[in-house]
Amino acid sequence: REEQKVGQAEGLALTLRSVSSWERVTRADARPEYLAGRAAAHYRLAVAYRAQADKDRARPAFQAALDWQAKAAKAQPAERRYRSDLARVSGSVTNYLYVYEQDLGAAGKACGDTIAALQGLVGEDDSDPRDEEEYHLAYQTLYVIALQRGRPADALASVRAALPVAERLARRNPRNQPAQGRVALWQHQGLTLQREPADVESWAAKAIDTLVPLVRAAEPPRYEVWVYLLDCYSRRVEALDKLQRYAEALRGARGALALSVATLVEATTVAEGRGGAEMGQDLD
Repeated sequence: REEQKVGQAEGLALTLRSVSSWERVTRADARPEYLAGRAAAHYRLAVAYRAQADKDRARPAFQAALDWQAKAAKAQPAERRYRSDLARVSGSVTNYLYVYEQDLGAAGKACGDTIAALQGLVGEDDSDPRDEEEYHLAYQTLYVIALQRGRPADALASVRAALPVAERLARRNPRNQPAQGRVALWQHQGLTLQREPADVESWAAKAIDTLVPLVRAAEPPRYEVWVYLLDCYSRRVEALDKLQRYAEALRGARGALALSVATLVEATTVAEGRGGAEMGQDLD
């Protein structure tokens, strides 16, 4: 343990010298790559302070990393990598504020910074998967924060904002399993926020229309997508029953039964490399 402390102290000293070096460089030359280098040095310092549970120093260091990366992105806005790096730094700041300091307000603001940095960089065929993940995590964190604050309307707003990008990516490449999983997660989270039977039925119907083509196209689909889809069917049947639309509820129950069989087959065959999508053809 003593050796570990010595190693941490030496590493911190090296990181502090790196920050000082980059400070001198950026005072003399403010090229974007140098600004980004200074941001990276501050980020490493923040991580070192976080490892020592030094909140008094970690938060300012994270903020400095964010500020300098923002300057790099502003200096050369056409360069995607600076904006991508800005989003990743902002995502790390969000994680620190939410997990370590439990500052929901500041964490929510950092989520907004991440989303702003990624505008125009996600939802396209050539999108960086890391950017897509940061975008998804930012909205997911906003969703969770809203629920913790008792603001379901804000949580639903996060769902509605995140869904179009996830759906566009999943439609363009149905075999993109992370995108498929995000669509299913967002659709299901939006469904759980509905309270009135008519709203539940409407959302569930749209979710089913979105998820069934993904299930049929994927080989094999992610197991949790089957589970979310099955819950959509079940909730829609319950809502239709409450609305006294019994014929539609019966048809929905048949679809849920077909999907239940498909889900069981998928669960028992995926380990052998075979999917159960062919069992899910009667999902109407």
